[in-house]
Amino acid sequence: MTSCGRTRQSQHRRGAAELAQGLDLPGPPRGSFCTFQGHVQIFEHSSTDLDARYASLAAGISVWHNSAGKKLSREDDKARCLCGSLFPSRPHLVWCCPAFQESRIDVPSPVNRAEERLFARAVNELPRPPEDTAVHGVKAELLQAIAELVQTSDNLFLATDGSAKNHVASWGIFVPCSDRAFAAGVEGEDQSAFRAELEAIRAALAAVFAASSQGIVMCRHLTIVSDCTAAIWVASGFEGDVIEMRARRFFELRRSLRAVGIGVDFKWVPSHGKIVRGWAPHPRATEAQLRAWNHAADRAANGCMQRLLAGSARLRWATNRKEAKTWELAAIRAAARISAGYRAHCES
Repeated sequence: MTSCGRTRQSQHRRGAAELAQGLDLPGPPRGSFCTFQGHVQIFEHSSTDLDARYASLAAGISVWHNSAGKKLSREDDKARCLCGSLFPSRPHLVWCCPAFQESRIDVPSPVNRAEERLFARAVNELPRPPEDTAVHGVKAELLQAIAELVQTSDNLFLATDGSAKNHVASWGIFVPCSDRAFAAGVEGEDQSAFRAELEAIRAALAAVFAASSQGIVMCRHLTIVSDCTAAIWVASGFEGDVIEMRARRFFELRRSLRAVGIGVDFKWVPSHGKIVRGWAPHPRATEAQLRAWNHAADRAANGCMQRLLAGSARLRWATNRKEAKTWELAAIRAAARISAGYRAHCES
């Protein structure tokens, strides 16, 4: 943003009192990052409103735009702003002209040239995700719980789920036989709901395999219950020579489990009580059980995610982005109103 020609250097027209002046503001702080969320939203919903579309592009709204490229002299009526000054620029009309004071009354004044000229408010880049210091302890507890079960049960069910908000994600695993839930934060930069779903399945498979080496194994079949078809597809559908890296890890885990005599299958369950025509429960579990297990895994993942999100840098980042978008929407809408008013003045 600091390298943009319209914000890098001041283009304020000094020393000419008769000219319609804009604000004299500093450039945006070094390293500023703009997402233009407000611009995108208005552009996408203003196909028939040219004033709004121009405003979303930070274009138009000036004496030069409304004179259609004609060279205006100082004596030309169109060269004069509603306030009486000459050659009104976009910054003057949107932020300074007293004739349009009412059109921008609800918009906080810009504090730098990015806001003044581009209607763009700077935000921080995505910060590092919060670190879950308990993740290793959670995995150890999960392993201990599953180790007891693989030695006493020939069929094992595990329900998995993931939760994410504001780029903070956690996975959850529910163990029906012991009525216990486990949850931990996703490690790494990719903090999406899909990644959390995959991490939950991977943690479940890894725990069962690790438990199979700790004693006599009676378990011969593991069923993973999940409400994410995409995660199930990745975890079960790749067995070729060219495999995406994450899918390869699942393939290796399933092959290792088969080597110790444990087969793996996946059962999809509709999330959040959704009714899906044609869906049938598992032969060894009722619909009520499957839905309850999925809900327990979801609740564990969501609780962990909320704990990590609270007070995190990514929560502050999300709040900052929301505030920036709100300001951009207000500024662009005000600019569109001013554009329509100034255009009507020029046409008259």
